Amino acid sequence: MKQLTERVDNMNLKFSNSNTIIKEFSTKGFKQQEFLKTGKSPLIEKFDEQISEVRNNMEFIENNIPDQKALRDQIEQLKSEIEKFETDFSTLTNVYIRRGFQDYGIEGELRKAIHDVEDSDLDFDKAQMLMLRRHEKDFFLRKDLKYVSKFNADIEKFKTSVYSIEGGTDLIAFIDVYHKKFNDIVIIEEQIGLTSEDGILGKLTADTETIGSILNNTTNSVKEHVSKIINSAG
Repeated sequence: MKQLTERVDNMNLKFSNSNTIIKEFSTKGFKQQEFLKTGKSPLIEKFDEQISEVRNNMEFIENNIPDQKALRDQIEQLKSEIEKFETDFSTLTNVYIRRGFQDYGIEGELRKAIHDVEDSDLDFDKAQMLMLRRHEKDFFLRKDLKYVSKFNADIEKFKTSVYSIEGGTDLIAFIDVYHKKFNDIVIIEEQIGLTSEDGILGKLTADTETIGSILNNTTNSVKEHVSKIINSAG
């Protein structure tokens, strides 16, 4: 009986650990070169280990409560939600691979497009380009779509001014790529979630709340079950 209590406590701990790993991955783990190059990460491995332990604990509890239908139903519900949680994290890692960082993925393509514009020999308005870079950086810092609107409006003004420069047509092609790549990464950021309540991060937040509630009920049920057995034995 002591093992049942220990297993349910361990299940709570391992699930809590998995949430900590997701937060670490989404703030800095996705920026690691190993992940950007191969899609593999020590954090992803740790997440898988924690979820595996959660499943092992669920199986142990289920096998040791054969006559407790309500508790077994809770475990089945937990299994389903854990599978969804795991799938959502896998989706998050795949989107982060597409997003990239620095010279990788869409961010890498964006950085190249910026350099192609900035390295032009044409005498374009540098202040306009600096303003675009400011909008871009403000978006990444604050994850606020108003900076995307400002960027899109100001890049059209920038293109108009470049058209008036002799030979500006070639630079316009680079500006169009810059425009597209910035908006591509905005779409990716929206898929990931501009806040913890949006996108895939929002799904993971909802998963966590649902699983937390089931875990709480399961923990109480297991401990009540153990307490009744101990009391009846005494």
